[in-house]
Amino acid sequence: MAFSRLKEGNIKLSTVENIIADICTCYEIPYSDLIDISEMIKKGKIILSIIKDENTYNNENSWTDKVLIDFVTLNFQNYSDDFNQYVVPHLKELHTNDPYVYFGTVLVMYIKLNKINPYTGNIGQFHKLLKNYTSHICDVLKERIPENTIGQSAAAVYLSDNIIRKVPQCIWGLLVHNIHILIYFANPNYINQILELGSYFKEWEDFSYWHECNVPYSKGARLWTLFFRESSSPLHGMYIAQTFEAGKDNETFIPKESFSLIFLSKDNEDDEYATIQVSGIINNETTDYTVYYGIYKYDEANNELIIIWNDETDNFLHIPSKLRRITFEKKDSKNEQIWSNIIHKFDNNNSLKIFSETLLDKLNTEYLDEVYDIQNVTISRKFFSLTINTNNRIKEYSIPIDAYSFLKGLKVFDEVTIRKDTHTEKVFVNWPWIGYEIPLEEFKVSSYQ
Repeated sequence: MAFSRLKEGNIKLSTVENIIADICTCYEIPYSDLIDISEMIKKGKIILSIIKDENTYNNENSWTDKVLIDFVTLNFQNYSDDFNQYVVPHLKELHTNDPYVYFGTVLVMYIKLNKINPYTGNIGQFHKLLKNYTSHICDVLKERIPENTIGQSAAAVYLSDNIIRKVPQCIWGLLVHNIHILIYFANPNYINQILELGSYFKEWEDFSYWHECNVPYSKGARLWTLFFRESSSPLHGMYIAQTFEAGKDNETFIPKESFSLIFLSKDNEDDEYATIQVSGIINNETTDYTVYYGIYKYDEANNELIIIWNDETDNFLHIPSKLRRITFEKKDSKNEQIWSNIIHKFDNNNSLKIFSETLLDKLNTEYLDEVYDIQNVTISRKFFSLTINTNNRIKEYSIPIDAYSFLKGLKVFDEVTIRKDTHTEKVFVNWPWIGYEIPLEEFKVSSYQ
């Protein structure tokens, strides 16, 4: 309305600028995102009119879902020659240059095709609509791209009531999280664009120990371990944290909460603080996922991590505002020397094993490397094959290379393992570095001996 009145000369430019500033403040979005949103809506309406004229699926059941999948997978073989000649090149260019706007455009088209109106009803009814709509999109994508584990994890996050309840009632509310869901299903490597925003502290090394500042070691005292695996693979690049509680003696530590941390890089080098993001661990039983934020700085001289939470009531993990890193060199402080001696022993014994087992249990995952010893990987023009020693028998597990599109891009040196979902007991061939997995039962088995 404001822009229309501006065009007609009935409102001042400064008034429109104030309205824009208020919108950005209300929805906590930068001005650049507002420009992106306007592009999504403009392009979405154009694509909508083209799709209606195209009428590819003759309005058969679930035809709008088929259109959605076509645009996510960039598969337009069912469309007219004119569409492929004149429209598809522009779609692929937008997909390559600005995937965020591309998938927002796709969602605007999808919302309009399904006549979804976010403005009917109150905020509670909108959140119910949003959850049903998001759940449907996730189900459609999981059915078509079941091998994408990153996409399924993203779906679990954005379907959490804690996330849904914070979404504003408007068209943008229908777009804001579903854009990311579509991108994750289209490209699981997208997660690295998020993780690359974080900082890695080399002095902490891959595995570090922390305790609350000025708290002496005693029964019930808490210990935090942070694990970091530096790589460009999905789900690596963030810090994975585990809380322990000191037991009845100085050799017993009881595992408690597991969670993830992203220490976002500073916006400007001169800033004293940067943003920290904390979230729970996702598994296939996750129904309520929480993300909360604060600001942090690391005092390198004193090995202290200082955190100020945006809202202390959101700090459901009760992470202290000041943590001290435990190092193993000799200390001047008696309290720090006690922590150092005890944790040094814990580190040399079974800390990493407890950490790993607790995390895998949280993820409902068991790796079956000892049962399925992968000895070789073979990729031909027709098949992807694994040579596996299982129960002292050599077997070949093979699957057609065109069964899943990602198989065509694999290399023989890509990390692959066999994983069991301890919740469903189902066994998968898993590529942890690229975010895909396929049920082992889909592979054809041939025995060698």
